[in-house]
Amino acid sequence: METPPPDDPGEFTEWLLNLPEHDFEQTVSQMTVAEPVSVFVECIWGQHDLTAAWRLVDPLLRACWTQHWLYANRAEPACEGLVLHDIVEAFGADVVNHELWEDFERVQLGAFAQWDDLTTWGTGTATRLLGPGIEVVCRFPPGVKVFAAGSHQWVYNFIMRHDESAGWRILNLFSDSVIPEPGWPPRLY
Repeated sequence: METPPPDDPGEFTEWLLNLPEHDFEQTVSQMTVAEPVSVFVECIWGQHDLTAAWRLVDPLLRACWTQHWLYANRAEPACEGLVLHDIVEAFGADVVNHELWEDFERVQLGAFAQWDDLTTWGTGTATRLLGPGIEVVCRFPPGVKVFAAGSHQWVYNFIMRHDESAGWRILNLFSDSVIPEPGWPPRLY
């Protein structure tokens, strides 16, 4: 692809339909990988709703993210008497029904408030392959469309993993190269 896509939706459709067949197929494929990131970003930074975004998170990240939060709060009275494995299992569902969910969501949304507002950031025009069924989607700052060779640019990376039944889900958003590993503490970075 020689020219970046236009911002205007009407112009984008015309641009997309005029791409050579190979570029068209590649772009549509990449849009499929990137779409859950856009929905997640809107849920988190647009609606401030982790509950709505949770279904877009890969079960492995759900488990590790929950373990990370529980490990950091293991001395809190709210965790007293609770079976940590049961909490991780409950948080593994697409829709969480657990007494600690509201606390988890509040803390995570507070942490995301420290990030840039990713609703104003665009998605890169290409994904980066990490492995079979695993790709990285980049969010670029406003106004940046092409990652110029040799330049340095702050981006937010989302590692995506394809699931046959659920489609593409976010496998990690805390690192651009680490596949999460469960544990006490888990590996996210």
